Amino acid sequence: MKKFFSMMMACAAVFALTACGEDGPEGNNPGGGTGGGNKGGQLATPEVTETHTETSFTLTWGAVENAEAYMLNLDGKFYNTEECSYTFENLNAGNYTVRVKATAEGYEESEWAKITVTLTGLTEVDWFTQTLSLPDVDETVDYGNGQVVVYQPYNAVKVLWKGTGVADIQYALFETENIAGATDAQIKAQLGSFPADQVTGALEVINSEEGLEVIYGGCTGSTNYTAYVLVKNEAGLEFFTKSEITTAEAVVSDATKAWLGTYTAYTEKIVDLTAKTNPIKDQKTDFTFTVSVVPGTANEVMVDGISIIGTGTPAYGQVVEKEGVKYLTLINQVAIADIGEGFYATWLPYCVLESGEATFVTGQFGAIYLAMDADGNITYTPGNGTIDAGDFTVAAFDVIAYGEGGLGVLSDGNGNEFKDWKYGDWKDVKKSETAAARVMNAPAKKLSVAYELPASMLY
Repeated sequence: MKKFFSMMMACAAVFALTACGEDGPEGNNPGGGTGGGNKGGQLATPEVTETHTETSFTLTWGAVENAEAYMLNLDGKFYNTEECSYTFENLNAGNYTVRVKATAEGYEESEWAKITVTLTGLTEVDWFTQTLSLPDVDETVDYGNGQVVVYQPYNAVKVLWKGTGVADIQYALFETENIAGATDAQIKAQLGSFPADQVTGALEVINSEEGLEVIYGGCTGSTNYTAYVLVKNEAGLEFFTKSEITTAEAVVSDATKAWLGTYTAYTEKIVDLTAKTNPIKDQKTDFTFTVSVVPGTANEVMVDGISIIGTGTPAYGQVVEKEGVKYLTLINQVAIADIGEGFYATWLPYCVLESGEATFVTGQFGAIYLAMDADGNITYTPGNGTIDAGDFTVAAFDVIAYGEGGLGVLSDGNGNEFKDWKYGDWKDVKKSETAAARVMNAPAKKLSVAYELPASMLY
């Protein structure tokens, strides 16, 4: 109050020479309040200062001698006032550059004064909340269409959004250490959104009494995460906020520990993915693979060495124990690299239909099952399922190029094409090393698409 009073007194003290009256109406006409001549010369440029809150700012300037009014420009809009201050309210976070000049009948307008104000935006609202929590142990979510996911308190974070009048939402979850030093603008540029066909339904649930709960999977145990959300209400006001949470410690299960190590095995056939006739050939292939725990998990593993590409392109799976048998399941359609040209290097199975035809099958399911009994004996079972074309059985499993254009054979860029996959059952699977295995940090493989497979081979 004291600051405002002293500013008003400063204007009143020179009232005989200047005019600082009531605010004029907001408008877009830049000519309001200016004269047509310059008999009195050019007016002095106002000296502008600012004060601000999170969502508003007030510009103040000393009265300019002989000035009758003042014009302001913000984002292409013009505002006129006879006062020596002007307030902009209900603004979102960001930088605002305003120009101010003095005007009077019979005088040349002053030069523009320019000032930039930075607002941090709303820091608290009563129309939206974000709450983080961890899943319960073995929390199961049925997403429909046969997709059932089991989450753990070490590998997922739950987010509850509740609001009133929320009209737009953007969001993301980051490992906190990965965004150290990032600006709000950089964070906002990384936020995601609901697909266009889902956003209306999502907003309806967010604005309901129950709110919308979403789960971020693929997290790591004992790790701090920061969830950011940028929401906008029906009045156009934005609210940018964050919440932090630390996932639970992941204690490696005894069943997973039993699987860690190095193994030998062989197959008796290969499949030539590019052969137009007789793709299955007799060829014994010995191979060695390692099983390592995915850091920060209890039962998730990497299996490296089974790809025709060699080591450094691991498949991913889970270990589950039932009735004393420890099952290792390799999961289908796990992307391991973006190789450009619209393709990803992705684990997919080559499958055989009941009719004898061959196909590739996409989707998340168990492609390969290995079962270890109490004596350490290991048996192999191929994945299977049903598609529109009928029942299928997985015959080979490896990395292939996958994209909107279909499937493609991979190459190392030097003319070496990876097309002869190990085919059929894994035989004589034995552990050769009992120590916990570790996948070495091999150089990233420079993969490319050699050529696309014939459409007749695709499902």
